[in-house]
Order: sequence, then C-alpha cells, then structure tokens
Amino acid sequence: MKDTSNERISISIPNRMESIKWLYPVCESILEELPISDKERHMILVAISEGFTNAFQHGNQKDPQTEIKLTFYPGEKSLKILIEDEGILPIDMNINNVPDHVDLEGISGRGLLLMRELVDEAYYDINSKGFNILTLITNFEKKYKKVYSF
Repeated sequence: MKDTSNERISISIPNRMESIKWLYPVCESILEELPISDKERHMILVAISEGFTNAFQHGNQKDPQTEIKLTFYPGEKSLKILIEDEGILPIDMNINNVPDHVDLEGISGRGLLLMRELVDEAYYDINSKGFNILTLITNFEKKYKKVYSF
C-alpha cells in the first residue's frame, strides 16, 4: 500500500534569520498531530531548523527579499517535508555524500550530517523553477533503531 495523502500544509517564511523564532512553534504544532514520540518530534524539528538555515544562508544568500517555503505531506506511515529556497545559489553538496565525520571546528558541514542522521531520508534536488529543494522523510514505523555512542 502506498503512503500517499492529498493533505498538505504549506507555509512561506521571509528569508530572515529571526523568522526561525516563530518557525519552530508553527512546525511543532503541525508535528504534534502525528504518531511520533517527543524524541522523534524534536529530531525532526532540528532537521527542519538545519534545512531552514541552509536555505537562508546558502540558497538565498541571506537576501531578505526572498522566501523559504515549507510543505508538509503527512501520510499514514510517514511524513515528507519539502524546504524550498529561491535558488539564488544552487546548493551543490549532495547530502548523501557528506562524510560520517566532519570537522567540528570547521565553518560548515555539520547541518548536512545532522539532517542525514535525524530523519530516515534527506536529499537535495532542483524544482521546476530551478530553485533548491530539500526533502526530509521520516517513517512512523521504524524497522531499526539507531544506536549512538559518545
């Protein structure tokens, strides 16, 4: 059975870093309706925050005249989230090719690693207008558990 839904929730956010202060509660209210644990909800929120930051900084180059669009597609078995910027600069790093270890003292790269670890699928693409689009997918029925050692 395909996990499809006609339901979608879309929000457009001004491309300003201060927008993140109200992005979090809006996304949290959407995620509260889903059959996931508080821990999974928090992990998704962190992934969304990292995706927003990448769109703001890398895709839209901090241009306040642009927007970031988030679209949530809740299904019976999964949630798909699209984060689209206005593609002033293409994001050319393939999230699936991010090394398992990044330079923690480095300027960038940690967000991509985090997103890949926090959701079941994460990848970049280009939409029909040539803008960057990040897809994040979380499955509600986990077939495995990630084990982290510190």
